[in-house]
Amino acid sequence: MGRKVYVIGVGMTKFEKPGKHDASYVDLVRESVTDALSDAKVSYDDIKHAFVGYVYGDSTSGQKALYEIGLTGIPIQNVNNNCSTGSSALYLGCKFVESGLSDCVLAVGFEKMQPGSLGLVFPDQPNPLEKHIEVMGELEGIAAAPFAAQLFGNAGREHMKLYGTTKTHLAKIAHKNHLHSVNNPKSQFRDEYSLEQILKSPVVHEPLTKLQCCPTSDGSAAVVIVSEDFLVKRGLVKSNAVEVLGIEMCTDTKSSFSSGSMRDVLQCCPTSDGSAAVVIVSEDFLVKRGLVKSNAVEVLGIEMCTDTKSSFSSGSMRDVVGYSMSKAAANAVFSKTGKTPSDVQVVELHDCFSANELITYEALGLTGLPPRPRK
Repeated sequence: MGRKVYVIGVGMTKFEKPGKHDASYVDLVRESVTDALSDAKVSYDDIKHAFVGYVYGDSTSGQKALYEIGLTGIPIQNVNNNCSTGSSALYLGCKFVESGLSDCVLAVGFEKMQPGSLGLVFPDQPNPLEKHIEVMGELEGIAAAPFAAQLFGNAGREHMKLYGTTKTHLAKIAHKNHLHSVNNPKSQFRDEYSLEQILKSPVVHEPLTKLQCCPTSDGSAAVVIVSEDFLVKRGLVKSNAVEVLGIEMCTDTKSSFSSGSMRDVLQCCPTSDGSAAVVIVSEDFLVKRGLVKSNAVEVLGIEMCTDTKSSFSSGSMRDVVGYSMSKAAANAVFSKTGKTPSDVQVVELHDCFSANELITYEALGLTGLPPRPRK
């Protein structure tokens, strides 16, 4: 077992529609990181390593953004992992602290996007989603709709065929999420929509309507991650910290593309601008700096995974959009921490499309036993 890991400070900007504000990505990162450091009651000089996640930007944008805050010579690593970019930066920060390589780490995420629909930045290079699109074409065919909406929409169709899920079920997920935004001052859109409005909004790709799809967005967030020693040494109140019990990551397996399920093909949302940052420290750092441990959040676990062969061979669109990866990562973090889905009180998941939120409920084990296909 590695060392305990805590989140002691967080910061986040308001998320805005691309092209509707003047802030640069440097401005966004400065705001989120400054707030995270203030929340953590540490200075930028305390940060010994930084991980900066973004998808749409030039190489070493992380250095440019953080150099505006301080020039301390720390290692700054840029992370690009599509829609898991922010969580990947957090994962790396937690692992650094857990392993003892650092006592105080900053994890940042941001996006500064172009207005309008997204396209390939390097059309002369192989498409990273080539395999996903190939499998989707074999299972559902290719339509004129945006590819992300097709991938997740087709996974939703599969769920409807297998389990009797209706368009109303999916719309209720979007309705719930829009209600959350009404009282969130940092949300891009804060309008309340009725279930009927969501169902009657323009269809992007059946069964998904416009109000069930994520918009492009600019913003940033940051987190300070520390060790337990850091908490103690700095005299930080432990009750104010959040322990990271587990965090896991994974990638595709062969079954993602061979399961015959669209839910396993892809787990990404390509249309969002934003930034995030986290300061991560070790327990030693907390102790040495006299930080109050109760103000820190211990990271009990964090895991990552990628696709396996089954992601593309299972014949399932749900596998294509990442069901198996989400399930593997969740199982790994529950195993590591000794926790179960019933212990979970708050969940933030990849809700780029209403269909994906429903699929992820099941992958995370939040619905109990797996649903049984209709006969």
